[in-house]
Amino acid sequence: MLKLLASYIGWYVLVLVTGGLALIFVQPYLETALAGLYLEIKAEKDAAQEKTVS
Repeated sequence: MLKLLASYIGWYVLVLVTGGLALIFVQPYLETALAGLYLEIKAEKDAAQEKTVS
């Protein structure tokens, strides 16, 4: 997750340069990426639990 957040450093520099205006575009993009990461981790966890139950 740290690697994902670090990849957005450039986007947050853009937010600083634009005085926060770019945050309108950057924040939903980041939230979508974090939601995708959550779903991926959850799917891996569910698959591991299925293997232990079977």
